[in-house]
Amino acid sequence: MADQLPNEVFPAAAAVALLDGTLDPATGLPYIARGTGPASVPSYEVQYNRRLLRQNRRLALITEGLVVDKGGLTFGVYPFDYRLGGSFHRFEGATQQALPDNATRYVYVDSANHLQIAASEPADLTAFVPLARVVAASGSLTITARTNLVRMSVPQFGPAAAGGGLSLSGGVLSVGVDAATIEITSNQLRLKDGGIAAAKLATSLADALGQAQFTIGAEDVPGADDRLITIQLQNIRGQTLAARHFVRLWTSTSDYGGPIATGQTINVTAGTLHGTDTTNAALRLITDSAGQVQLRITNIGITTRYVLVSVGSRVYSSGAITWNIS
Repeated sequence: MADQLPNEVFPAAAAVALLDGTLDPATGLPYIARGTGPASVPSYEVQYNRRLLRQNRRLALITEGLVVDKGGLTFGVYPFDYRLGGSFHRFEGATQQALPDNATRYVYVDSANHLQIAASEPADLTAFVPLARVVAASGSLTITARTNLVRMSVPQFGPAAAGGGLSLSGGVLSVGVDAATIEITSNQLRLKDGGIAAAKLATSLADALGQAQFTIGAEDVPGADDRLITIQLQNIRGQTLAARHFVRLWTSTSDYGGPIATGQTINVTAGTLHGTDTTNAALRLITDSAGQVQLRITNIGITTRYVLVSVGSRVYSSGAITWNIS
C-alpha cells in the first residue's frame, strides 16, 4: 500500500501576520518583522542569517547519520553518535560509497561500528543501526532514510527475553514456580516452607556431615595376630574428606558395646593419638591430612571385636572382625 500523504493547510493570513517579530517558543526561531530592510538595525540580512544559523544548528541533529547521493552511483553518510549494546559510539562518516546499478541495498552500521551495504538488514534488531534503503535504477539513486526506526522506536520485550524459568505474555515477564519448592506470595518470590528436600540439603551440607568407611586388613598382617584397620572419613555423598578431623574410637566385643581391652593392644599407624580414655580400647584421635586413621590391632587367641568410631555425634561400626578363626 502506498504512503498516504496529508495535505496540511496553512493558518489564515491574519494569524500569520501576528507572528511578525515574534519568537517561536517550540524551536527558538524568530519571525522577521514586516518592513525590515537593509537600513534596519539589525539589517534584514543579519536577522535572516541569524535565523538560518539557529535553524541549521537544529537541523544538524537530524542530519546526523543521513545518507546522501554523491552522484555516479555513490553515496555518503554524515557522522553521528549513537548507543548500541549498552555503549556509546561515534561513526565518523563515509563518502564515495559505490552501489551496483538496478539493485536495492540497505545501509547500516553494525555492532563493530563498520558501515555495511547489504541486500537486507540483520534479523537481530539490537545488533545494528539502520541508516537508509537505497534503490539504484538506470544510474539514479532513490534514498529513503531509516534512521527514524531508531529515533522513534518503542522498547519492548521480545520472545528472547523469556529464558529458562520465565514466560512472556502481553509484554509481561512471569517467573515459573513449582509451588513445592518456590512460591509467589503477596507478590513476593520466596522459598516455600518445607520446600527443601533432604537431597537438596545433602549437596550444600555434604562436607559438614561426615561418615566413616572401614577397610579391614588380612589377619596376621603385618605380624602374627595383627590386623590393620583403616578408617577413612567421607562426606555423606561418599567423597573423601581430605582434612584433619577429631574422632573418638573404641573396640568392643559386641556391636555398639562399651570399650573392651582384654588380650588386645592397639598401635596408631596413621593419624595422631590425641588421648587415651581406656588403654588399648578407647582412643581420641586426629586424622591425617587425608582424613584417615589406621590402627594395628593385635589380639591373641580366638576373639571377635567391633571397631566403633564417633564422627560428630554419630557412631559408625566396622561390623564383626575375627581373630584366629579358621
